[in-house]
Amino acid sequence: MYHSDFSRAHEMWLSPIENSPEYDEWLDAQDEKKSIISRFNDETDSDVQNIDEMDKEIAARYYIIPTSIQEMRDQLARLEDDFPMNYPEGEW
Repeated sequence: MYHSDFSRAHEMWLSPIENSPEYDEWLDAQDEKKSIISRFNDETDSDVQNIDEMDKEIAARYYIIPTSIQEMRDQLARLEDDFPMNYPEGEW
């Protein structure tokens, strides 16, 4: 029994299961969201971590906010809608 378990684990290590295209797309979107948040923080000298904090920062700066900052927020919102933070269970 032990030998077959080891053999199966060894095979999985040699040939890892590939992610679904949807999961890879979700991973890419997570990286893109991090990039948007980083750009937002750089432009606003902020330290937001998510869209809710971004909304608060935008609200605090509403009258002096450049258009590019609002565009970043809108882009992040679209990605949040399409690719939520937690990948749906059983989808990959």
